[in-house]
Amino acid sequence: MENRKSKLNNGTKLTLAFLAAVLAVSIAFALGYSIANLKVPALQNSLNLDQQTLEALSLAATLGQSNSSASCAILESGTEALNQQLQSLNSEINAAQTDTTYASDYNNILQQFAYTRLNSWLLAQRIKEQCHSNILNVLMLYPQNGCDNCVYEGEELAYLEQRSNYTLVATVLDANINISPVQAIDRIYNVSSYPTIIINENSTYVGYEDTAQLTKTLCQYAPSFSLCGNVS
Repeated sequence: MENRKSKLNNGTKLTLAFLAAVLAVSIAFALGYSIANLKVPALQNSLNLDQQTLEALSLAATLGQSNSSASCAILESGTEALNQQLQSLNSEINAAQTDTTYASDYNNILQQFAYTRLNSWLLAQRIKEQCHSNILNVLMLYPQNGCDNCVYEGEELAYLEQRSNYTLVATVLDANINISPVQAIDRIYNVSSYPTIIINENSTYVGYEDTAQLTKTLCQYAPSFSLCGNVS
């Protein structure tokens, strides 16, 4: 009888332990599900704020045309700060995990973000020309999948951007995203292979470059950058 009681106790303990484990996993899954769903509205809110900043900078650039010297410092620092915010948001968007319920909303954010990045790239070029600034404006196109070297070069570009204290404005876009401006850029710059970088709207480089070679390429256009001191 004692043995049977002992077996029942052990079985009960195992059952309770199993139920506790299942409950813990269920809570973790439910929490993760909720967090995943909450990420989409949070990302949308961050994107909305960045779009408002972009619109304000565009307006300031327009109003400052007649006296650009008075507004250029604000425009340049604002552009650098916006680019830093967009890079951070890009990391959050790429890291976000969403369920199928929010898939369409997430894809919509991806498209909105691509438009925002393109507009920020165009604004940076406008400010560069309007203010005769030292901004080095770079657009990089590459597919998100199927190009490992593209990913490495994107990371190298982000690293160099940080080293330049964001006077290098690097905009990285998924070449496969289905929006007409990206397709137009492909036509204008005859983009046929990846990665492709476009420097200051007029110089195109195709193919992978490691950090050293990429630094040399960029320093042809911005020899005064701190990251160009040891480049030969």
